[in-house]
Amino acid sequence: MHLYTFLVVLLAFGWNGVHSVLLRNLSDSPSALIIAPVYQGDAQFYVDLHCGTPPQKQTVMINTDAPATVVPCTGCADCGIQHTLFNKDGSMSFEQSRCTSPESCWEGETCAKSSGTSFCTAGRHYSRHDHWYGRQVTDFCFVGSETAVIRTEFACQTSSSGGFRSQYPDGTLSLNRASPQSFIAQLYKAGKITKQEFSLCLRPSAQERSSEAGALIFGGKDSRFHSTPMVYTEMEGEHHYAVHIRKLHLKTNERRTLKLAEVTLNDGTVVIESGFAHSHFSGAINVAFRTVWKELTGNDFNDQPRYITYNQVAKLPTIVIQLAGTEKNTVPSSMLANDPDHPTDVLIEITPQQYMEFNDQTGEYVNKFELSSPKTKRTVLGADSLRGYDVSFDSTNRRIGWAESRCVLDENGIPMPDSKKEEEHTTPESQMCGSACQSFGFVMIAMTLGAMLMTKVSLKKIMFHSHMYRVAPTETMEVELNSVEPSFHYEQPTLANSGESNP
Repeated sequence: MHLYTFLVVLLAFGWNGVHSVLLRNLSDSPSALIIAPVYQGDAQFYVDLHCGTPPQKQTVMINTDAPATVVPCTGCADCGIQHTLFNKDGSMSFEQSRCTSPESCWEGETCAKSSGTSFCTAGRHYSRHDHWYGRQVTDFCFVGSETAVIRTEFACQTSSSGGFRSQYPDGTLSLNRASPQSFIAQLYKAGKITKQEFSLCLRPSAQERSSEAGALIFGGKDSRFHSTPMVYTEMEGEHHYAVHIRKLHLKTNERRTLKLAEVTLNDGTVVIESGFAHSHFSGAINVAFRTVWKELTGNDFNDQPRYITYNQVAKLPTIVIQLAGTEKNTVPSSMLANDPDHPTDVLIEITPQQYMEFNDQTGEYVNKFELSSPKTKRTVLGADSLRGYDVSFDSTNRRIGWAESRCVLDENGIPMPDSKKEEEHTTPESQMCGSACQSFGFVMIAMTLGAMLMTKVSLKKIMFHSHMYRVAPTETMEVELNSVEPSFHYEQPTLANSGESNP
């Protein structure tokens, strides 16, 4: 082997050692992440969904509980005058789901017929005043990046009432854990992401309507958002993003713990639902919560509209929820409870600025933290419990991750690192490898450059042989290189060949 060839191989090996160390601390996702900006509409959070050929934009509320994605479609007379309707006749790739029996439709839906054409029904009924109905359809859709476009099953809304009609976003984006019709499940099935994980990062404070309020990330999480290391809670059960509450505290200048057993705090189920703007707790905590509230504030818990100042709001108690953590929470973090009995539990906070909602028309504040009636056996941690955090919903590993964050994207849609970022801690093994590999790499580069000067090898010849003999990149290096989003032209899909016209 020629001397210059040996030197180039040595140089390439040294650079790979350094480069892998530099890349190791970047995003831990196994493939390119799909990042979409999140916007605020009143008390709801939404993203832009593009469906059809050519693509049409709908705004859809982020909902971790809804079983299917829903958009209002042309022909719906009562879907809300403020909503943009999806023009199904304006999409060359739109298809209505056909059926021969209920088994070919979504679970719980039926196979119906109209004007000689069969179709699968769709709908959800919460109460006499809150419901929607529609049909099951498919089209090409994407959120965040055209490179992630997939043939998507969703519901085409034909009627709605109550909150579905009055909500600010046009429709709903399903991120349900168990439903095969959820958007996250369909992305995973189509191979656009390598594991069924997404993260939702919401800014700590309320934003103006239609303004950017965070980010939704499919396929993993992006540590550039994090000001603290991510810590984890177990994902309970099989159907919801459920957690286990260990303790509940109220905090002003001091922190007081509600004297309630765990079985009482977890009466019924405890689920995270981003579609709920505010949290509400099981009626089992009602008396204990009101008692501690009055001890700290000197006043009864008040959920009626009232005229108070922002400074008065700031002095109200912060609600601190202690969630059962995992034994893998060994990295020091300000989010860990450091409870003598449960040191790896996770603490999340709902500040008074998050549960007190301001009405800019009346100038009043109202407490939106809901204490349910004693008969209600369900606790919902709404969007107010997610603000100020990047929350990872990792169904593949049955865990929910939490990291403090400002959740800000720059003008190019890239996460802006937090200036208050806590020091990332690594294992002793990784520290040894990092320093050793880095030192070795720099030594190799220095030796090679010195030898190159001595032998006067030409740069052009070196670059040629570096391409031929360089060491293959590490897996981490491939991940980061692949995370660069390629240019993409939205190709017109083949028309449906069902032979039947669109409804």
